[in-house]
Amino acid sequence: MGETLPAVLGRTTVMEGLEDFSPRDLGLQPAELRIKHKKQKRGEKGEPGQFFFTDAKDVYYDSVRVVLLKATKARIFYEGKFPKRRIVCASCTGLEPMAEIAAPKAPQCVDPSTHQPLCAYAEWTDNPEKPDKRLPPKCGGIIAFLGVRPDAGDAPFFFVCGGTAEQPAREFMGSAHKIPGFTKLRSAVITLTTLEKSREGSTYYIPTFTAEVDPSLDARYRALYEVARDVIWVPPLLTGGGEEKAGEEPKDVTPEDDGLVPF
Repeated sequence: MGETLPAVLGRTTVMEGLEDFSPRDLGLQPAELRIKHKKQKRGEKGEPGQFFFTDAKDVYYDSVRVVLLKATKARIFYEGKFPKRRIVCASCTGLEPMAEIAAPKAPQCVDPSTHQPLCAYAEWTDNPEKPDKRLPPKCGGIIAFLGVRPDAGDAPFFFVCGGTAEQPAREFMGSAHKIPGFTKLRSAVITLTTLEKSREGSTYYIPTFTAEVDPSLDARYRALYEVARDVIWVPPLLTGGGEEKAGEEPKDVTPEDDGLVPF
C-alpha cells in the first residue's frame, strides 16, 4: 500500500482557516472513475464504453481492476437542460440536503429510520402514459464507491453510479453476500467492465461488477478502510453554466440530452 495514501484521503477534509472551501474547490478529492458514453467531437480519444480517470483523461481502459473500500449514498436534483442545467438541491448522505444548498426542496430527503421519502422530489410517481411503469424520482439517487487501484500504487478514486448505473450498483451490492468468502467489500478484487444498452434511439453503457475474492485483502486494506471511514463523495454544486463535471451529464438517456448518463 502506498505510504502517502492515508495522507491523500486525509486531505478530503480542509484545514482550519479554509472552511469556506470544499475539498473539490481545492483539488483535494480523489480522482473519479467514469464511463465514456459517446464521442463529442472528431478525433477525440477513447471509445464509447471505455473507462477513464478524471486525473488522466487521455488514458482509456476496456476494464479496470480495483478494490472497493466503501459505498455511500447521495442525491442530486437538476433543473434545466444539458448543458445549461444547474444543481438546485443535493445531498451527500441521501438523507438530508447539504448545508450549502440555499433553498433546499425539503428539510429531509427520506426518513432516516424507515427510508420512506419525506420530499416530493424523492418519490416515485405514476406515469400517465405508461400506467404499468412508474417514473423515478426527479431527485436522482446516487451510489458513490470509494476504491483504490492496486496496479497504480493504491491510488484512491470515487466511482459515482447514478441514473442508469445506480441499479447495477445496487444489484452488485445486494448479491455480494452470495459469493463465498466475500464478507467485506474490501476482501475482493473487482473487475469493472461495461455493457452496452439502448433506449429511445440512444446508446449508453452500464457498469458490470465481477468479484474475485482474496482473503489477504482484508488485512492489507483494513487500516486504509479505517482512514476512509468518514470520507464521502460530495456532489459538485454549480450555480449555472454548462461545465461538465461529475454527475453533470443528464440523468435521462434521451436523444435531446445527448444520450449521456451521470458518472
